Amino acid sequence: MHILRFLFFLVFITSMHVEAQHADAQHTGTGKKGDVDALKASIRNERELGDIEKAELLTQDLQRIVDHSQTPELQADLATITAENEISRTRYSHAIELLKSAELMYSRLSNDFALAHVYTMLGYAYYSMSEYPLSLDYYHRA
Repeated sequence: MHILRFLFFLVFITSMHVEAQHADAQHTGTGKKGDVDALKASIRNERELGDIEKAELLTQDLQRIVDHSQTPELQADLATITAENEISRTRYSHAIELLKSAELMYSRLSNDFALAHVYTMLGYAYYSMSEYPLSLDYYHRA
């Protein structure tokens, strides 16, 4: 009888510990909105300072948060930020793919401000590839 109580107690304590770890992982994994916004600002700041490697490392942190949260807006933000990193590395084709996926997500969310940014970035990417008619089209959309 004592062994049964002890086993029940052990299972109870273990489940409480696992639940606490899961709750901690959710809190740090999803991040608070202010923390996510600060991370996005840090990524852009590092890129503007010319430290693309640091920007990409911070983008990986954002990727982990997005993987846990699965919110469409954060997924679109990640695609946009990753595309901006790709543009910094002159990988325009990949950036365009990412931006078009962000365009679709932002359209579904009716986020016109974010769409304008995506269109501007698409215009820049096409301009950098000497695709001037497409570039102008996206600049006009913005």
